[in-house]
Amino acid sequence: GMLLTLFSAADLSDEGGQIASGVPPDKESSIELPEESGCVTENQGNRIPETVEKTAEFSLTEDSRVESEFIRWLKEGLREGSLSVNSVDSNVHVVSGYVFLCAPGIFYRFLKESGSGQDRRYVQSLFERAGIHKVRSGERFFQARLYSDAEHSGRYKMVSGYLVKGRFLYGNITVPGDSPLIVFG
Repeated sequence: GMLLTLFSAADLSDEGGQIASGVPPDKESSIELPEESGCVTENQGNRIPETVEKTAEFSLTEDSRVESEFIRWLKEGLREGSLSVNSVDSNVHVVSGYVFLCAPGIFYRFLKESGSGQDRRYVQSLFERAGIHKVRSGERFFQARLYSDAEHSGRYKMVSGYLVKGRFLYGNITVPGDSPLIVFG
């Protein structure tokens, strides 16, 4: 038992150094995201070094550049207003301070505009690995009904996508009001 404790302590301090240098601060929060279970408690601490290691290595690969390319594109599009928000044909809707990203639509839009030639599934999995989206009881996707009118009397289509904190994407720009067209649950 003793030996194990020493190891995990060494691991932790070791990785701590890497994190500070290699990974941007907003990445660190992704470590706390629950993988399968509801929440990470103190005594599961031993699993943490593994996750840290992966995050640190990942940031040094080609992959993280593509990952941040999508997120950068998203932030720019939202802040400059080039991405349509809260309308019938939008891939982006605001819901109580969160930004709902319709998948896979938002990823196809990115690939079309950036001309990067990446595979849509690849870009999407990199986005997931960045860990900026809300996860509810192990589910990555949120389902919603997207109506064609604000009264919700007309036609709607089922959409699924990710919820990301509005403040993270909009920075110091005010997050727009809620979409009148989208209904969860």
